[in-house]
Amino acid sequence: MEQEGEEMRSRLLALALGLLAAQEASALSYCSEPSVPFCAELIGKFNDQWEYQLCRQELESYRYDVERYIACVREEADSMVQEAVDDYEDAVDSFNMRVNSPF
Repeated sequence: MEQEGEEMRSRLLALALGLLAAQEASALSYCSEPSVPFCAELIGKFNDQWEYQLCRQELESYRYDVERYIACVREEADSMVQEAVDDYEDAVDSFNMRVNSPF
């Protein structure tokens, strides 16, 4: 009976991880990945100091946006992992109640 419980736990964990992977794409859609500034991808020197300063400001803004995006993705991932763990633990508890049920 204990072996069946362990097997069921393994299956439930695999299911929870599968659901987590499926939800990942939809959950991460709330985090908006920033675009690289156009000026940073151009080839050649800057035409003048003004163009250089403008591109530098855009790059600094991009860095800030990337940091916010990373924080958002981490928060979403942490939330999804916790939800999967909670679902798995609830399923195991429910299974164990059935195993130990007198009926």
